[in-house]
Amino acid sequence: MNKHSKQSLKYISRIVVDSLDIEKADAIVLLDTNTLEQLGSWKRNIEKCTKPLIVIIHHSMHPDTEYISTFYVNDEHISSTCEILYCFFRQALI
Repeated sequence: MNKHSKQSLKYISRIVVDSLDIEKADAIVLLDTNTLEQLGSWKRNIEKCTKPLIVIIHHSMHPDTEYISTFYVNDEHISSTCEILYCFFRQALI
């Protein structure tokens, strides 16, 4: 978790997961994460994970992140990753 996230969490009610067996997941989804460096200590876990990695981002995609992703959605013309998700849900009639 980056320092901005840690700072923000001081002001909201939350659950923080410090450990997780990501190999039990069906897939890993990264939202609005340009590089694995942003994940801090989780970076190594993601790099070693054998599960599909799905990246959804509205920034330019870092080549390393693009390389390790199984599937990615990247649209720099959209204002936020949240807007990309909204479009998915809208198209799915959710």
